[in-house]
Amino acid sequence: MRVKVVKKGLGWSDPGWSLLVVGLVAWAAVVFLRPVLALLPRCPFHAITGLPCPTCGVTRAALALARGDVSAALGLQPLFVLAGCAALGVILRAICATATGNYIKVEMVPNEHVWVRHALLGMIALNWLYLLLMGC
Repeated sequence: MRVKVVKKGLGWSDPGWSLLVVGLVAWAAVVFLRPVLALLPRCPFHAITGLPCPTCGVTRAALALARGDVSAALGLQPLFVLAGCAALGVILRAICATATGNYIKVEMVPNEHVWVRHALLGMIALNWLYLLLMGC
């Protein structure tokens, strides 16, 4: 894996700007549509098996993050909080790239893609194991 600085930034086409818009809309939905969230149906996987699904607790973690309670969000769904931190990094990269004109580029050789995929699957499995052990 190589990290290098490219002189020409992506500008407004950087994916970080899309993540920022989606994040702001999601935050507004969580904050302003809280009563609607109670009307969401229960998780079908949980209803059928009695076990938490790999994404169990994301809504509650989002509500905790909207309140500013990071520790509660970590306890409910650690992988969601980690993914949020990664998204925040991409957003900050877009802001910095637009402001400075320099774009931080991460390059991976094809073999590294396999390792990254395996690491992501492992993180999902560990997160699900955590949820199972915590009895979410």
